[in-house]
Amino acid sequence: MANKSDKRQAYFERVRPLLSELFGCACLICGNTSEAEFALQTALLAGYLGDISAGMSLREGLKTAVRKAALRLVRERDDDGDDVAFDPMTCTDADPALFADEKPEVIRSALLVYGCGLSVHAAASLTDSSAKAVTKMLEGLTRRRSHDFEQRVSTVCRNAVHADKSIMPSVKAIAAEFIEAVGDDAPGRKPVARILSAIVCGVGVLVAGALFWIIVVLLNRP
Repeated sequence: MANKSDKRQAYFERVRPLLSELFGCACLICGNTSEAEFALQTALLAGYLGDISAGMSLREGLKTAVRKAALRLVRERDDDGDDVAFDPMTCTDADPALFADEKPEVIRSALLVYGCGLSVHAAASLTDSSAKAVTKMLEGLTRRRSHDFEQRVSTVCRNAVHADKSIMPSVKAIAAEFIEAVGDDAPGRKPVARILSAIVCGVGVLVAGALFWIIVVLLNRP
């Protein structure tokens, strides 16, 4: 038990410096904080279980995982959900002058493409726009702002996705939820909850089959 606990703790300490960036990326994609929390936990669990892309650094592997989780949530979204809206500026620690007087959709598009690493087409689907329109927005932003910085806007955004504390759960809360999700199982094994769920489902199938057989017998009786 101690080894498993130590392993969880060691892993979480490694990912702790990345939490703000991962949550910011998830929030930009989902457009709300509730789904972003779920996407973050999904990515953290994938990293712990070794289900992130091989050949990547931990940071890039987790960013890829959180991107996939967030995009999946958007596709499966229930439009009636009670989600919390956010300001895209709370997902960047770049110099405010970079986005001064820019519209929220321009800011979000830049952070989605340059900061989160999404394609222009993916960013367009998230902003109810077209790929052509997003490309035009990004070109305009770069043209208007690049002279204010030594580096291009794209480079600045790439390292600027970090969620503000005002929208992000506490590190303690994230850690508690992660530990609960992992449980006492070693990496690579199914959590106990999943095993119990599988057993319950199996029993349910057997009971249903037995009831069906009894009904058939009764109906065929003379």
